[in-house]
Amino acid sequence: MFWFIHALLGGIIGTHFHSIFFIAVAALISHFILDMLPHWGIGFDIDYFKEFYEAKITKNIFFFALFDAFITLLLLFIFYHELHSKLFILGAFFSLLPDLVSLCYFTRIKNRKNYRRYLKFHSRIQKEADFMFGMLTQIVILIILLYVLL
Repeated sequence: MFWFIHALLGGIIGTHFHSIFFIAVAALISHFILDMLPHWGIGFDIDYFKEFYEAKITKNIFFFALFDAFITLLLLFIFYHELHSKLFILGAFFSLLPDLVSLCYFTRIKNRKNYRRYLKFHSRIQKEADFMFGMLTQIVILIILLYVLL
């Protein structure tokens, strides 16, 4: 799932609730729920990772991820500027945290047993779909989130 969709849902959670603990927990859970929906992702080859527990990152994947991160930061800036809500940012952060933790794969942490368990769990819940259906799913979710937010 694109990061900006995770961030928007987390931000919505942050704007609708006032308990920091609840926002953090709900935003974390929302990340995994969104990942369970069929979607097209730009991450590394999930099937290869499930078989060999090693990520293959291509230049295309890297640039798609960079673009997604840029859009996410831009949306966070715009909505924070419009809403003036630190809780929006808090919810967005916690909804992105599972993917941010996955970036530790590129450090020495990747060899730790508990970290590998987390990566296996996170990759197993992903419901990858073909491009057209996966993009349609994300567009529908994005429209719903923007409707709720605006």
